[in-house]
Amino acid sequence: MKFATLAALGLVNVNAFLSDRITENEMAYMKYVTEWNKSYGTKAEFAFRLAEFEKNLAKIAEHNAKNGDSTVGLNQFADWTEEEYKKLLGYKWNGVANESAPLEVQVGDDESLDWRTKGAVTPVKNQGACGSCWAFSTTGSVEGKMFLTTGNLQAFSEQQLVDCSKKNNAC
Repeated sequence: MKFATLAALGLVNVNAFLSDRITENEMAYMKYVTEWNKSYGTKAEFAFRLAEFEKNLAKIAEHNAKNGDSTVGLNQFADWTEEEYKKLLGYKWNGVANESAPLEVQVGDDESLDWRTKGAVTPVKNQGACGSCWAFSTTGSVEGKMFLTTGNLQAFSEQQLVDCSKKNNAC
């Protein structure tokens, strides 16, 4: 929803935007709303989502300040509550421990290796609300192994795996 539309609906106080009272977070939120084409039904929901966005901005800033090797940023979920986001996480542990032997990893002289810079990783994909993280991790692993074996990066279909599963209604 564009700024003009928000203003016309009374969801944004134009005078506040024209004055010095607008905060950096509010400007970031307006950019976010436009970029992700967000739409809210009421002023109350708009205000609620702004508050959630600000909480998530604070979490992002805290994470990025503590983790120099790992940074996070905004995505389409930045105005969601923790509970809403957790509903996307589809794995449900059955209480049975995995009996397989632990994998031993040989560490080389390098402290880290970024496979993205080696061309071994396909672009980020979005599983939506399907609960199919297992399919995404499987295809990602196979894609990486195929790259290491052949030197050719191919994207494989998570949907083909999900279609065969009886655990998640092939969503």
